[in-house]
Amino acid sequence: IASNGPVVLTERTDVLSVGRVDAAFWVCGTFEVHDGRITLWRDRFDWVDFSLAWVRGGTKALIAGLRSRR
Repeated sequence: IASNGPVVLTERTDVLSVGRVDAAFWVCGTFEVHDGRITLWRDRFDWVDFSLAWVRGGTKALIAGLRSRR
């Protein structure tokens, strides 16, 4: 997290879940804060990283499912 006046920048990992599949991907957020309230919120992410997160999550779910059948 970094700030300069009313502008705040964040880098974080978001996780979206669908069933047993969790997709964790990088997000950069820009906020403007005035009088203690967020007045502007923009998020940015990379589509390649987002897509690969679903591949990684699906692979992990598949492997976990195969292991539980043993």
